[in-house]
Amino acid sequence: MGGVSSKSVKVCEDRIGLLELACQRRDQLEEAQNKYHYSLGKRFPEILEAQFQVAYKSGNNVSKLLKTEDVGAQSCGEGTFSKLCRSLTTSLLGRVGSACNVELGDKLPRNKQHSSTLKELCEWETKLYNEVKKLDKDGGEVAKSCAVDNFKEIQKLRDGELQQQIGELLKALWSDWKVMSECHSIQKDIMSKAETYDVLKINDASTYKKIKVLKQDLSNWRRCFAAYISSQKAYVGALDSWVSHWFPSFCEDDIDENHNLSLLLQTWSSAGLEELPVKEVTDAMKSLEKQVEELKVQLRKEGKQKRKVKRLKRRVQELKIKVIKFDDEGDDEKLGSLEYKLSEEEKAFHSRIEKREVAANAVCTGFSSVFESLAEFSETCYEKIAEFSVIDKREHVRCGGAKRRLKSVTATLVI
Repeated sequence: MGGVSSKSVKVCEDRIGLLELACQRRDQLEEAQNKYHYSLGKRFPEILEAQFQVAYKSGNNVSKLLKTEDVGAQSCGEGTFSKLCRSLTTSLLGRVGSACNVELGDKLPRNKQHSSTLKELCEWETKLYNEVKKLDKDGGEVAKSCAVDNFKEIQKLRDGELQQQIGELLKALWSDWKVMSECHSIQKDIMSKAETYDVLKINDASTYKKIKVLKQDLSNWRRCFAAYISSQKAYVGALDSWVSHWFPSFCEDDIDENHNLSLLLQTWSSAGLEELPVKEVTDAMKSLEKQVEELKVQLRKEGKQKRKVKRLKRRVQELKIKVIKFDDEGDDEKLGSLEYKLSEEEKAFHSRIEKREVAANAVCTGFSSVFESLAEFSETCYEKIAEFSVIDKREHVRCGGAKRRLKSVTATLVI
C-alpha cells in the first residue's frame, strides 16, 4: 500500500499547489480590476457623465461578487471617467458561458465571499494532504476514513458554493454586459457628434499640460486593460487546473461525476476569454494615443508660433512709436518690412490653429472608435453568456428596462 499512498501524497501536494496558485491569481485579478478602475483618470470628456453614472451602477453587483470594495459614485468633473472604469473593469470579467445546465438564478448567502470559499478549500486540501501522509506512514482504516471525509468536504464545497458562485457571477456579468453594450454605443455617438474635444474650448497656457497628462492616462488605461484580461485568463486557467486535477486513487469510489464546474471554467476560458475581441479594443486605444500625441505636437507648435507673433507685434508697436516720434525714413522702411513679416507669421499662426483643430477632431473620432470597439466587445460578451447559460426571462425584461432608462437619461444631452 505504501507505493500507492506515496503517489497519493504527491497528488495531494500538487493539488495544494494548484489551489494556492488559483488563490494568488484571484488576488491578482482583484488587484488588476482595482488598478483598471483608477486608470481612466479625471481628464476625459465630461459630456459622457450620464453614461458614467449608468456604468458605475451596472458594475456594482459583479464587484460585490469579487469582493471589490465600493469606492462610491463621484460627482461630475473630477473622476467622471472612473465611472466608465467601473463599467469596464466589472464587465471585463469575461465572456463566459456554460454548456452544462447550471441555474444562474441560484442565490448564495451574502456573507460568503468567493475568496473565502477558496481559502476554505485550501484548508481542506491541507487536511487531506496531512491525512494522506499519515496513511502513507502508518496506514490504518482510521487515517483512510479521515482522508475520505476530507475529500468529500472538498467535493461538497467545489460542487456547491464554488460552482454557485461562478454561476451567479455569470448572471451578474450577463446583466452588466447588456447595459454596457448600450452605454458604450451611446458614448460612441456622443463623441462622433462632438465638434471638438472639450478641454480645448479654452486654449490657455495649461492646455498643453492637460493634453500631456491625458496621453499618460490613456497609456495607463491601455496597459491596465491588457493586464486585467491577462490576469483574468491566468485565474481561470489556474482554477480549472485545480478542478481538473485527479484525486488520490483510494477516493475513486467516492468521486461524484459532476463536471459542471470544470465545463463552466473551460467555457469561460476557451469559448470566452480566448475569443474576446481584445485586440480591437487595444488597437483603438493605441490609435487614440497617437492622435493625442499629434494633438500635443500641434499644440506645442501653435504655442511657439503664438509667442513668435506676440514678439513681432511688440516690435512693430515699438517701431511705430519710434517712427512717429523721430519721423525717420529708414525706420519707416523697417516698419513696413516688419509689418509684412508679422502678416506672414499671423497667417502661419492661423494655419497652426487649423491643424490643431483637425488634430482635436481626430481625438474625438479616436474616442468614438474606442467606445465603438468597447460596445462590440460588450455585445459579444453578453451574447456568448446568453448562448451558453440559463438566463431567466425576467432578467431580459429587467435589463431591457435599464436600457430604456439609459436612453431617457441621455436624451437630455445637447451636443
